[in-house]
Amino acid sequence: MKLPEIDVCADDAEAIAAILDGDVNAYSTLVLRYQGAIFNLMYRMSGSYEDAADLAQETFIKAYDQLYRFQKASAFSGSNRIDFPQRNFRPESKVAHVG
Repeated sequence: MKLPEIDVCADDAEAIAAILDGDVNAYSTLVLRYQGAIFNLMYRMSGSYEDAADLAQETFIKAYDQLYRFQKASAFSGSNRIDFPQRNFRPESKVAHVG
């Protein structure tokens, strides 16, 4: 099976303009550009590969849903903030009590 070719836009604003004009495939440009950084951040936050993958996917879905709010003067990663899903992944530290 042949995968579809991905048209990589020159910059974030171009990709977002294409998406907002109806080209849903243009979102792959942003995913490819930022998936490593988003996954790494989520992995550092959660300490779990599986949770990081889920959080990264949720982040990209939320970002896609909010693209209409994009400020054209800024880059995707700049002042256009993404509120990351709130989860408590870090287990409580277990401190040995001597008694």
